Amino acid sequence: METCAGCGFDLEGAEKFCPSCGNSVSADNSLDEIILDVALPIRLRYEEAIKTNIENQSVIRVSGASLDFYPYYVFEYKIDISKNDPSGKKHNLQNQDVVIVDAFNGELLSDKKRTKFVNNLNPFLSKKNVDLVPSGIAGRNQIIIDLRNIEHIRNLKLQLTGDYAINLIDNKVSLIAVEKAVLRDIISNNTMEISYKKKKAKGKTEEQKMRVIPRRHEVEILIKSVVYVPIWVINMKAGDFNYKREALAASSTILTDEIASCPKHSSIARVWKKPKQTAALCETCGGAFCNGHIFKINQTYYCKEHLPNTPLR
Repeated sequence: METCAGCGFDLEGAEKFCPSCGNSVSADNSLDEIILDVALPIRLRYEEAIKTNIENQSVIRVSGASLDFYPYYVFEYKIDISKNDPSGKKHNLQNQDVVIVDAFNGELLSDKKRTKFVNNLNPFLSKKNVDLVPSGIAGRNQIIIDLRNIEHIRNLKLQLTGDYAINLIDNKVSLIAVEKAVLRDIISNNTMEISYKKKKAKGKTEEQKMRVIPRRHEVEILIKSVVYVPIWVINMKAGDFNYKREALAASSTILTDEIASCPKHSSIARVWKKPKQTAALCETCGGAFCNGHIFKINQTYYCKEHLPNTPLR
């Protein structure tokens, strides 16, 4: 039985990626490969990323696919200091946390005030507990969650394949510049205001306040690394229509899926209730519609606009 070169996991022989560590698997080790120092694992495989639950699958074809790796700087820090207020009372400031920075545009990401709209699970994936979330803020927040909670893979090997392209997005911002901004952010987020009692005449006391601001040398950076986040970008074509799907390969989170929902239902309504899932594609134009807006005649599906003058069956 073949085993994964990265972790030794027993393979069944049909996997393109190891189910255990996410490393790309190839029977021919002489193929060109890319090795990433640190990345999130590839748990959502290509075959799952292109899968749909549409009745007439043959109408769809994958017109392009890529596995894009986006770079993020991940800093883990620790603060453990003590400060005395003017009355002599000691105050401890302790914290250990992670700061994430988009290495492409330098944006410092935070999940402290996270807003996330989660729709019902997308049924085209066999994997359970797959969130269907909109792109934008919610997608960014899921990337933060993934980077915080999914174990990073070192020396991730990727075999080049004819099924899809592999794209490495360059980090446009230097680590040195980012670290300075991260330190400022850490200091700002860990600055605290404390209260103490100041003695006054005749045994009276007055409450005073002071700010405790960590100094740069009091912030211990435990880890600083660039971590690549794999994102599937799948383009599909059916008739006159082009559809795009984007998914986080580490957590199987769908960011964008233009073929999954019927366009006859407003996008605002889909935020608050279950979206109408695509049942089939019109075999004349390629439009994706739910059961209420697609019609089957003699084993062929049509949208309302392209219905032939034939009784419905």
